[in-house]
Amino acid sequence: MCLMPVQHGKSFVFSDRLPSYLLGRNPRTHVLLTAYGNPLVQRAVVANRNTMKGEYWQHEYGWPMGEKDTQNALLLDVPGQDGRFSLVGAPLNGSIAGHTTDYAIIDDVCRNEKDAMSPTVRATINENYFSVIAPRARKSCICTTPWHLSDLAMENARVARQNKAARQWVIVVLAATNDEGQDSYIENTLTGAKEYFPPYEALWPEVHPRAALEEIRATMRPRKWEALYMCRPSVGADCLFPRDKWGTLGLASPIMLNWGWDFASGKAAAANDYTVGVLVALMNTGRFAVLDVFRGKPPFPQMKQLVYMKWCETYEQFGLMPQVFIEDASSGQQMLQEINYANLLRPSLLQPIPVLPTTKKELRAEAIASAQNNGQVDLPEDAPWKEEFIRELEEFPLCIHDDQTDAYTYSQAGFMRGEGFFKQLTDGGTTGTITVDNPAHPLNALKDADSSLQKFIDDEPGNTPEKSDSDLPTW
Repeated sequence: MCLMPVQHGKSFVFSDRLPSYLLGRNPRTHVLLTAYGNPLVQRAVVANRNTMKGEYWQHEYGWPMGEKDTQNALLLDVPGQDGRFSLVGAPLNGSIAGHTTDYAIIDDVCRNEKDAMSPTVRATINENYFSVIAPRARKSCICTTPWHLSDLAMENARVARQNKAARQWVIVVLAATNDEGQDSYIENTLTGAKEYFPPYEALWPEVHPRAALEEIRATMRPRKWEALYMCRPSVGADCLFPRDKWGTLGLASPIMLNWGWDFASGKAAAANDYTVGVLVALMNTGRFAVLDVFRGKPPFPQMKQLVYMKWCETYEQFGLMPQVFIEDASSGQQMLQEINYANLLRPSLLQPIPVLPTTKKELRAEAIASAQNNGQVDLPEDAPWKEEFIRELEEFPLCIHDDQTDAYTYSQAGFMRGEGFFKQLTDGGTTGTITVDNPAHPLNALKDADSSLQKFIDDEPGNTPEKSDSDLPTW
């Protein structure tokens, strides 16, 4: 699978040249060439026919064109075949059934943005591929510019990543620009490994120099630039966290803080998934702000220390004791047990609040998305994690990873959600589900911060924070 920007030569390489190369190497090969419409397919078949008639192809491979060549503009043949056509061209919704296919080459499958954003058109294209082409093709090559996170290329990638028994892909992503060396890469969906290309200013500088690309970027909407040139499509109108709704953090101070944690599960998952912590604050302006994001792959024994370390760093920086939210499932459940056991041995102020597990992450994210959708959530302007954070939430739920989305959801929910989202605390101080009226709810949990902090100072000699009484949080 190859994802490339528009007008960067993908049809020329994969549709106009690749079939004749495959047939030159093996005249018994059967190739299916398909795209969104008949004119594009016919042009590609003619281009391959002209290549195969050319002096170089004849000299290099020595296979003259067969008699079937002139019968149809969408069919051609080379000698030595088994009676079936060597190259068959057909639109994606055309007459494909009945043809033998060793290699299926699928060029652009959407003719315009209207088709790409239509759920009906996308569903029809995906169904035609999975029911007609995929069962017949021994190997498939999809070359396209991804418009939407549920289009044909993205859907194949999603299925492969989620189910290792499904057809696996080598995905080559070639973005128009690759300044940080993170936008263009080769991904193996079976292993999850990515090999990144070195940084470059422009993918095809002879035709699309950087200055021209910057002009295009400044002219079109960011969502279109990300999809058509950076090969990072969004979910369109169904986006839960639109990129343009994030605000920029100004001169404001936090009055409440929440850490949400999402942990990688097991050794195998930890190699590919991330452990993520997101710090969300309620600011003295009444707005929310994402102040910090941790994203890494620490081994599980270090995760507990990480939670404690981030809690202490946050208190030292802001003088406020953050609430901690962890989903009561998988590695999160184990982390809750570890922290609760540590609190039994030596009580601390870190009392994590369990989040009810669910298989419907979209519904959980929808429940807290209103603050961001209304432009009430700010991000630091120059945070190194900012772009990756925005990108993942914009692509949710069809993104490769959803760890940052989950962690952000937990943190934001601490300010917005009550009954039905959190489980009761494990310290015996709560009876029943946490609600806003319950004293243990995060909205009320810091009201006794002064006395709790003083007890913490008294019980922990040598660990006294360097803060005066006037710096302590008050309510």
